[in-house]
Amino acid sequence: MQAPSTRTNILIYLASFLVAVLGGEVVLRLAGARFSSSFYVLDADVGWALRPNIKGDNTQENTVAIEINSAGQRDNIEHPLAKPPGTFRVALLGDSFAEAFQVPLEQSIAKQLEVNLNACKGNQKAEVINFAVGGYGTQQEILTYRLKAKAYNPDLVILLFYTGNDIYNNHPLLNPTNADAAPYFDRPALAAPSALREAWSQVNLHSHLARFISDVYYKLRRDNTAGEQRRVQTFGENYMNKLVYSPPVHPEMKEAWRTTEAALLAFQKETKFLLAVASSNFQVNPEPGKRSGFLAFSGATELFYAEKRLSALGLPTLLLGPPMLEEADAKQIYFHGFSASLGSGHWNAEGHAFAARLISQSICRN
Repeated sequence: MQAPSTRTNILIYLASFLVAVLGGEVVLRLAGARFSSSFYVLDADVGWALRPNIKGDNTQENTVAIEINSAGQRDNIEHPLAKPPGTFRVALLGDSFAEAFQVPLEQSIAKQLEVNLNACKGNQKAEVINFAVGGYGTQQEILTYRLKAKAYNPDLVILLFYTGNDIYNNHPLLNPTNADAAPYFDRPALAAPSALREAWSQVNLHSHLARFISDVYYKLRRDNTAGEQRRVQTFGENYMNKLVYSPPVHPEMKEAWRTTEAALLAFQKETKFLLAVASSNFQVNPEPGKRSGFLAFSGATELFYAEKRLSALGLPTLLLGPPMLEEADAKQIYFHGFSASLGSGHWNAEGHAFAARLISQSICRN
């Protein structure tokens, strides 16, 4: 019996591969599997941005259908550049807390804030436009205002600042989120979208199997990057849950604080803005034992060191953590986490609603 030719073997292997791929795609679709879609695209100015005109599913912490409009904003409507007459327009800047992929759109802080402001603005129509993108630091948020939000002529800019990672994001050696692609105060973004990466992003938009592969890859990459290993060696295990709760001792952390504070002070000269400081899950956990346990673990003496330092800048500042802690204690409410992860991660619907209420009350009083 004659052995198969090399060409025949190649065709057999190729056919087997295609059958496996198609089989995997069919199985995932029939099983109703949902994976985080390719929501982001590299951007030469800000590092990365939300990809316009896509729909997909977020599966991190909670499964939520996500829609991005043509301007790259998390919204199901379009916002014209020209501000309609009689409109009080707010631009929301921030990272994943304001992007709010963990909750449905109508439960997000942007939409809740818009509803609350419309209730107090009388003859003005409130409009909140969400420019937040997951993983952003202060520099990226300020660049987003200059390059995108400013053109919408907002009456007020809200910068939602998350102390849990925003300060780290502002230093290349501390930044845990795409550190090599992000811009910093002394150098621009290094992002250079490749044809191969863009092609894979397009496949992600249509293939369950591709999204599954991407989810696994980025999970492994986040946990095993050389950069993360260097950070752990330099700053210790769980450094992100420790350094920001105490006065800085590492030169890199001191520099991160200096550049963050300088950027916020300079931003005040560009526009009217409110610095709204979000809570971390440790700060507002309704279980006192969890809070005291975290303090012992982190070596910190107080939960709100970063908030007090930001307040001392003299900027228009609203601290969300202290009143959220008071409410959580009084009513035993978890503002962070979902059914399987209460007390951890991002805000849930209650967290977004309470934060929006606090911010809208502050704006309406003034």
